[in-house]
Amino acid sequence: MAVTYATVARVRDILEGVSVTVMADTRVEARINKAEDVINSKIGGRYTVPFASGSVPGVITAFAEDIACYFVMRTLFTNDSQNKNEWIEDFRSALSSLNAIRDGKQVVLDDNGD
Repeated sequence: MAVTYATVARVRDILEGVSVTVMADTRVEARINKAEDVINSKIGGRYTVPFASGSVPGVITAFAEDIACYFVMRTLFTNDSQNKNEWIEDFRSALSSLNAIRDGKQVVLDDNGD
């Protein structure tokens, strides 16, 4: 089984209105996989990715959830200049942090602080 940084259940918890009738699990999984690809490509030059099962740092999980939520919501809605969406800001924040990790300005610690 492949290592995953986020789960369908957690993405659905965050996006309360996105039930299985709105978007099938396989489609949510595809967005999670895409989010993980973004993370791995951003920080792969500094860290060995994907992270081993059971040792995914919490911050990486949070980034994966935010980015996956963005991809889900982008699929379902379009953003106009009159409508400010929190999930877009979460996506931008996650990408900014991943860029800082890539550039050595921020480090990723595991649950033990290593």
